[in-house]
Formats: sequence, structure tokens, C-alpha cells
Amino acid sequence: MERGWACSYEKLQARRMMNKMSALIKVFTGLLFIRMSKSFIQGPSVLKKSQVLKTVSTLFSLMILIIAAFPAPAHATAVPIYVELNQFTSANVDGDGGTSLLWKKANANTTTSGVLRIVPNTGNQRGVVVRRNKVKLNGGFSTYFVMNMNSSTSSSPADGLTFVIQSNSEPEVGNWGAGLGYQSVEKSLGVEFDIWKNTGWDIATSTGQYYYDPNANHVAIVENGNNMHAPANNDAIDDGTLTTGTLVTTGAGTALTPQKPGTLSLYRKDGTLDVNVWIDYDGSTLTATYGPDTTKNSINNRVISKYVGNFLNNQDVYVGFSGSTGAANANIDIKKWCFTDTYDPDPVVPPTQGANSVEITLIPGSINPTTAKFRVKDINNIDMLNQDVDIYLDDSTTPTSTINTGADGARANYSIGTLSAGSHTIKGVATNGGASNSASFNVIVPITAIGAINGTAQVGSILTAGALTPVGATASYQWQIASTVNGSYSNITGATETTYTPVAEDLAKFIKVVATGIGSYSGTVTSAPTQAVAAPPALYVSPVAATIPFGSAQQFEALFTNGTPDAFDYAIFSGSSSDLLGVYGSNLTINGDIHTNNAFQSSSSIFNMTGTCEAVKTVNVWGSIIHMKTPVENAAYIDMPDFSEIIKTQANAAGQSYVGNKNYSGTNINLSSPIYVNGDLTISGSRVSGKGTIVATGDITISGSGISLANGASVCIYSKTGNITVSSSVATLNGIFYAPKGRIGVYASNETINGRLVGNTVQLSCSTLNITSSANDLSSLPLSGPISVTPVWSSSNPNVATINSAGVATGNGLGTCTITATYNATYQASAQLTVVSLTAINPTTATFDKNSANTSAGHYADVATTMTLSGTTLSSIKNGNTTLSTTSGYTVSGSTVRIKKEYLGTQSVGITNLTFTFSDGSTRTLAVTVSDSTPPTISPTTATFDKNSANTSAGHYGDVTTSMTLYSASLISIKNGGVPLTVGNDYTVSGNTVTIKKEYLGAQSVGITNLTFTFSDGSTKSLEVTVSDSTLTKLISDLSISTQNGSHRITILPNVPIQAIVTLKLSRPATYLKMDFSKSNLNVALSNGYCDYINSGVHTQINYTVDDTDLKTLVLHPIDSNGQNTTFPGGANTTYTFNALITEDGTSLIMEATVTAQDANDLTFIDSTDAQSDLSLNITVGTAPPLH
Repeated sequence: MERGWACSYEKLQARRMMNKMSALIKVFTGLLFIRMSKSFIQGPSVLKKSQVLKTVSTLFSLMILIIAAFPAPAHATAVPIYVELNQFTSANVDGDGGTSLLWKKANANTTTSGVLRIVPNTGNQRGVVVRRNKVKLNGGFSTYFVMNMNSSTSSSPADGLTFVIQSNSEPEVGNWGAGLGYQSVEKSLGVEFDIWKNTGWDIATSTGQYYYDPNANHVAIVENGNNMHAPANNDAIDDGTLTTGTLVTTGAGTALTPQKPGTLSLYRKDGTLDVNVWIDYDGSTLTATYGPDTTKNSINNRVISKYVGNFLNNQDVYVGFSGSTGAANANIDIKKWCFTDTYDPDPVVPPTQGANSVEITLIPGSINPTTAKFRVKDINNIDMLNQDVDIYLDDSTTPTSTINTGADGARANYSIGTLSAGSHTIKGVATNGGASNSASFNVIVPITAIGAINGTAQVGSILTAGALTPVGATASYQWQIASTVNGSYSNITGATETTYTPVAEDLAKFIKVVATGIGSYSGTVTSAPTQAVAAPPALYVSPVAATIPFGSAQQFEALFTNGTPDAFDYAIFSGSSSDLLGVYGSNLTINGDIHTNNAFQSSSSIFNMTGTCEAVKTVNVWGSIIHMKTPVENAAYIDMPDFSEIIKTQANAAGQSYVGNKNYSGTNINLSSPIYVNGDLTISGSRVSGKGTIVATGDITISGSGISLANGASVCIYSKTGNITVSSSVATLNGIFYAPKGRIGVYASNETINGRLVGNTVQLSCSTLNITSSANDLSSLPLSGPISVTPVWSSSNPNVATINSAGVATGNGLGTCTITATYNATYQASAQLTVVSLTAINPTTATFDKNSANTSAGHYADVATTMTLSGTTLSSIKNGNTTLSTTSGYTVSGSTVRIKKEYLGTQSVGITNLTFTFSDGSTRTLAVTVSDSTPPTISPTTATFDKNSANTSAGHYGDVTTSMTLYSASLISIKNGGVPLTVGNDYTVSGNTVTIKKEYLGAQSVGITNLTFTFSDGSTKSLEVTVSDSTLTKLISDLSISTQNGSHRITILPNVPIQAIVTLKLSRPATYLKMDFSKSNLNVALSNGYCDYINSGVHTQINYTVDDTDLKTLVLHPIDSNGQNTTFPGGANTTYTFNALITEDGTSLIMEATVTAQDANDLTFIDSTDAQSDLSLNITVGTAPPLH
């Protein structure tokens, strides 16, 4: 059964031949008919046999000639891949490490029936088969293959096949399942044939991809390993129903519609469905044709296409297939395959298998390979004769040359020639079939020279190895040192970088650097020595210490004691941060380094630079030939120095100082000392001898033939504030040109500068410009005296002081901080700044009298003081830790503060220190001496005293106290009349309390005792003490014997003193005394009206009862008006008991007792006698009205 391209070629050729023959027969028949017709018209006699034969012969010859005019079929085209139907075997399909035409990976294999099985019908498989050697695409490709998906063992088949072209370094294998062996393969194009619908997250393979498959029967054009069909991908998709929006046509070009979608079939379980696939790529659009018919333009086939761009054009690619199964499966088979590396969608002749591989052999020379030999091999690894091979070098996309293998297959030799140092690649592509191979090799170039060491030979200053020749050479470095310039140099341990910083041990010695080629460079070169290493410059800050008031400013300056600033390390230096450095011309050569604090820009046909170009911003160089090191962008800012004042001082001292404009024309300039011109300077054709600097405050113009130097001379042309302009057709300038505040402009057709250009801005425009810097240039610069630079300033304590970029420090708070200057991260110096306060108050002392009656100055009045604020404000006033209130404590008016008298009146006598705190943190103290002239007082001023020592209740026999309010006074003495009391004996003082001792008062007479208190302020106060004595014996009453109602009268005297001896005398006739007293009850009663109590208003009756049994108890109790027992007013006990002495004087019965206090109203009579005479008496002390 015929298939694919082979069938198409054969049918096409047969059809063409049949058409040719048909046309010839028609022509022949027509001619013969015309000839015979003519004869018949002329008549039978005319038609002779000879004529007929002649006519037939002529026409036959004509037919032969016509047939011969058609060319024979063309020879078959050799292509990279051609495997006929069921011819896939281990001979042409092998795994890793093989040499076969096709390379199988993962689960791919061949079958015994000659089928290429991308994956078998088992679960979770993936496979890839590609052409083992890459193919170089020349504007596109075309391929044809027969696909058969069959024999699923699951309920539904899965997953499908992808035709893949990928430009990766090794053929990549994508994910199984939904990935079709293609997902995640980057730098690729593909056409997928998918027989499983994947939607949602791809959980099975854990790829984290989300799929949008339209159904389980679709074809799609995919790119870069992305087969998820997200809407944003705009994939071309044929889902058989035409619902995806992709244009699908038949092979004949008729557009299919959703109403007439045709039939899309990709799988048949029994294996009887062969799907023919043609894929064509014209360099921008990929077209896929597929279907059951072997004729490409059949109406039963389907076509989709998509614009995919040209990213694979002229690329070396792997071509082949990928496929996969998941949980479901199917056999994914390829039965036939043809691939051509050019776009040929309708080949005229059938293809044949072209070159399979290209071998490369590099023939070495003394250092580098000189020749590359190529062989072309067929699929059986046999040399192919007379094969053209295109040669590509490095990244070239067009052949450098085309060579032929010749009749023996081994004569394709290519001479490599001279190449730059480094890695190179040579590739050969067989034009017959596109097989390719490449080889890499390294070109070694010898180093021939090294430039002068850049930088200043100075301790602590960085030295940089000079530029190598050729430009771009790589080398290892070893720095060396010697005691004399021509001495024996030895290696400096550890100094193996491109830079070296001299240390103290290197002082006065000479330094070289040795460079040895590495990588792609060989050879060893040694630099010229430096000058003797000089002492390092020292950075310091001026002033080194300063004291400023709060809120004021201090200018600091950073200076170098000696040395050359970093700006002079460069052949060209531009200090402006706002203007770019521009260098323009036809042929520019700069031997040295360049630095700009902005951007660098150059445009010239030829640009050669041996040093490094560094810019704070960007570096842009345009030209046909550019040789320079890799530029350094975003470089550190470098300060522009200014040492004109040093030169001016030196020039004035040497006598070479000029006021006004100065012109040197054809003059010999002697630089035995610096020259200072206060004006503009013009130099033309002058010769300079000696070493030094010429300074002009204004512009400097150089014209004519420029400046020449005597042997060993060195000059620095210096414009302090102006510009330096060089304008001449041909000029040679020797020396340093320095304009720290202006522009250096060089405008000449042919300019040579042996020196350096250091300016605020630099602009160079010359047809030919050559700048060369050397160590000798720097000898003209002053190496002593302070050189001002602009460092990075910082403060150790911004709360004390801050400092700006100009070095101006501002005092923010009191204290001391360190001001530090850091220059280029290499140098650092510091100074001390102390911020003090100038605040003050005046006066700082005051007096205040708390005596509000005295309002004269310095007494009871506000206390005022005047503040000196010095830029501050008053923050608070405190008394100890207590803050005074601005409403009740003090007021502020302008700079005057008034402490209110009301506040001071609350302070204790003594010193009150008020602390004023200002906004700068400073404090000032106002000391107020508080006094009090208010006369002292005592309280109480009266007292009572009872001399009866037995009565110690309050107000009786006890010490008398009084409290003094002294104010500012003190107690001087206490006198009784003119007699002073003795402290300690007569009285005591504890704090403000004075105690008059009871012993002293007990010695005073009953009556008024006036004690006079004398104070330190001269005032006196009196304490009046009423002295009494309750130690008395009185006859209370006589009870006359009377038989009248058995009652006897008794009178209780008012105001009975405490502890008085009370005698109760009962008078009666002696003859009745004993018998009546001892034999019968004796009721002594008071009627209601005779026992009134002052506070109660209640009349009570007191009964005295004598028990006639033992004559021991005398009971006193109150009775009411009805004769019933009751209580005393206030609820006192009804019965009190005491012992009394009963005596008899012959006429009276006498009872004596001692009275003591029980409570406020009760007394108890106590005494001791013999048992037979004891009586108990209950009595209430009070004032009773007289008996009636």
C-alpha cells in the first residue's frame, strides 16, 4: 500500500508523463487527420502510398522530438531524515551513547514490526525520539510522517503525540500524562495530537499547570513547552467541532464550518487508522495538514496554521517526537517519517536519506589549531564523497566558506587563520541533508607589553598595573620591590592582584609589577619601576577643636598635609556631577585612565584606550574600531581638589607673582618657582624648563604650536576660576592642565598631550588625539602644604551638633561631639566640637518676707529676674522636682520672669532654689532667701492648775503646755515677773511646744501666775495660769437628832474639790447615840426637793440606811418621788461603797472619808478603820439646792 511522500512523487511523475503522452498523441492524431483530409479533398488519386508513409514518418519524428523535449525525472533530494514504512529498527534508532540516525529517550523504542513506538500502552509513560545530530534550519522546514495511535487497555485512550523542534543543548523530555512528553520543553515549536481531555490543575504530574483542553480529540500548534491552551496563548486548535475559533480547511483549501465540521479521527483501537501528517514552516508560519488520505490536498484531510515568528531560523535544532500516557494509555506509533531542513511543501521528486553526520578533526599548530578537517558520513557511518560542507565560525549566521570532501571523502580541510584570543567555535553543515557538527577550541595570544603603573607611589595610595598589549589580555600579577631603581627586585608576599597599596616598609623603595599571561594569553612582561615610594598624605580637620554657643554654626575644613589628590591619578578627569565628559574625533588614543563624576561619551572611527574608563553614571563609546577595557559604571564620586592658595603663597614668596593679564609668546618659561597671574594667561609656542605650576585666576588660552618641555621638565597649567582653551591646528602640549572650577576644551586637528587633563568639565574635539600620562607629570604638583578636599562629614552625636556637606556644623544641644571627615573611604580625620549655652539670669539671688503686712521692696512682693536667652526659650522653672505653674507660680513678659509673692509665701523660711531650664538644656538657679517678720504667737494663752497632787485629772495637778508660732523668731526666755524660769528645770521646749512643769506651778501661790514669753524679734506673749488647791477639810453638815418622822437633814456643799477630806458629823444626845445607832435602823433621808442635780432636773431622794445587825454598811441610793429605787441621771450605778471612819466626840458621831473621781460625776469616799466601825456610802457629787 503506497504512503506519503513516496506515493505522491510517483503519482505526480506518472501523471505528468501521462499528460505529456496524451498531449503528444492528440497533436500527432490532429496532424495526421489534417494531412489525410487534404488528400481526400484533392481526391483519391492524389493519396498515394508514398505520401501516406512520408506523412506518417514525419509526424512520428515530430512526436519523438516532442517527447525528447520533456526532461527525464529529477534525481531524488537528499534529506536529513527518510525512514520508509515500517523500517524503524535498532539500526536506525538507538539510545544514549549510540551513533544511529535517531536517538530514543525515556520509554521510546522500536517494535518487531518496524514501528517507532514513542510510548507503549502502559500507564504513566513518556518518550522522545529525535535526530541524533542537530539540523541547521535554513529558512524553514517540511516534514511528513504516518502516525497510528491504537490498542488502549483502559476505558479511554490517552494521552497523545507531539511533533517537536527544539534548540536546546540536549534534547529535553517533558512531563508524562497531560504533558505529552512536551510540557516544559523550552525554545521549541510543536504540533500536538491529543486524545485525552485535560482540564483544571494537573495533579497527577505535580507540575502545577492548569489545562484548558477543549475535548479528547484535538490538534494544536504549541510553543515553548506550553500545551495548556490557556485562552491567552491564542493557540491554533482543531477540536473537530470548530468551536475554538481556529480556521480549519480541507486539504483542498475549503474552509470547514461548525455546521460542516468534517471528521477528525486520531485514534482507532484496532490499529487500522493511519493518520498522514504534513508539517511545513516557511520561516514565520507553521502549517499542519493531517488526515486519512495519503494525498496531501485531499478533501478528507484537515489544515490549520499559525504565525510563530522566526526565532528558530538559522538555528541548530533537534527534530522528532514526544508522547505520553497517564492513568489511561494507548500505543503511540510512528510508521514512516521524512524531514527536510528547508521549506518544501510540495516536493517535485521523492527524497532520499542525506548525510547523517559530520566529523571534525582539529589539526594543532605550535600554539593554536591551524586547520579543521571535515568528513561527511551517511546513515551507515560511511564517508560520503563530493559533499559540500558550509563552514560557520563562532556566532556567524552565514557561512564563512564552503568546502568539498572530494572524491576520496577526506579532503574537506579548512584553514582556521588568525583569530582573537579566547574560546571559539567552528561548525560544519553538510549541504546534502543538513547534518552538522561543531568543535570548540581556544586561541592563545602572547602578551607583548605592559604600560606604566598608574597611581602615585606613596604609602597608602593605590597603584594599578598598566594596560596590557594586546588590549583585553588576561594575566596573573606579581608585584616586586627593590631598594634602588636598578637594583634586584624581589616578590612582595601576597601582592598578586592588579592593584597594590604601598605600606610603611616600602618607603623610599621602587616598585614594579610582573604580568604573566593566563587563560587565552601567554608570555611574561615587566613594567617600568615607579618613583621612590613617598610618605603618605595625612588628612586632618581644621580647626581640631571648637566651642560654639547653642544654635550657632562652625565651619570645618578637611585638608591634606601633603600628597597628590586622587583626581590626578587619571589621564582625563572631569569633576562636574552635572556635565558629561565628551571626547570626539576620528582617531583617538588615550594611554591612561579616565574618570568623570557624570557620564562619559565618545564617538570616533577609531578609539584606543589602554586604561580604564570609569563614570559615576554611564559610559557610551561609538566607533568602527574600539579597543578598551570593560568600563566601570556607577563608580564612586571623586572630589575635585583646589590648592591654588598654596601655589599663590609659594609664588608670592618667590617673586613670580603678576597682577593683570600675562602673555607668554615664544618665551622660555623658567619654573624654578611657581608663577601666579592675577588675571588671564595666554601661552603660544613657549618652552618650559624646570618643574612647577603656573596659575592664572582667569582664563588660560593656548594657541600656536603649544607648549614644549625641556628634558626633565614638568609643568602644571592651572586656571583657578576660569577655563583652559587649546585652539591650534597642530599642537603638542606637555604637562598637566588643571581647571577645578572651569572647562578644559581642546579643539585641534592633530593634538598630542603628554600629561593629564583635570577639570570641572572636559570637552575634547580633535581629528587625531593622543593623550599619554606618566609618573613624571605629577612632579609639577605641590607636595606640601594643606590641600583642601570635600569629604563626607558626620557627627558622632547629632543631638549635640549636625554637619552638612559643606562642613558647616550647627549646635543643636549642649555637650561635646566628634566631627569626622571621611575622604574616598581611605582617609579619615576628626575634630572635637563643644556646644555651650550663653543663657543667664540676673539677678541670681533675691529676698522675700512672708509677712504680708510688710509690702516694701524685698519683703512681701514678687521677685523678678531678667533672662539672657541667646536664641533659646525658657522651658520650665522647678523648685526641686516640682514644676512651677505659669498661672500660679510665675509670669513671663519678654525676657523678664516674675516669681509670684503668693507662691513664695507658701515656702518655708530659708533658701528656696528655683531652677530655670532652657530649650538648649542649660539650667540657671535663682536663690530666694525666704524670711518671715510676722510676730510670734502662743496658744493657748490661759491655763488652770490645781495644787492638789492627789488630783491628776486634766486641768488639775499636771504640766501646762502651750504651742508657739514663731515665724522667723525664736524663744529667748520665759519670766514670772522679773524672775526667769530655768529651761530644763522649770520648763522644756520641744519643737514649737513649751511645757511648764507641774513642779514649778505647784510652788506658786493660789491665784493668777503670769508667765512672760520673750522672743528674738523683741516681742512678748503672756501665759496666764490660774492656780488653785483642792486639798481642804470641811464640815459638810450637822445632822441634828430629831424624832420628827425619823428624818435628818444633810446638806451637800456645792463645788466639793477633788480629793478633799470630807467630814460628816452627826450630832445627837449622847444618851441615845449608841442604843439608837446600834439597835435600830437609822434612815437618813432627803426629801425630793433637796437633791436636785444640775444637769438632770430630776428630784431624787437619798436614803442613808444603817444596818442594825452589824453596823457595817451605809447604803446610799436614790429613790423617786414615790419612794421607789431608781438610777442617777445618765444611768449611773445606784450603789457605791466606801469605808469610813466613825468616831464619837461625846456629842456627835463623826464619819471621815477621802473623795476620788470615778467618772465625771461620781466620787468614792475611801478610808480604813476597824471592822466594827466601817460604813459604806454611795454618794453623787454635784450641786444640790439648799434644804428648805
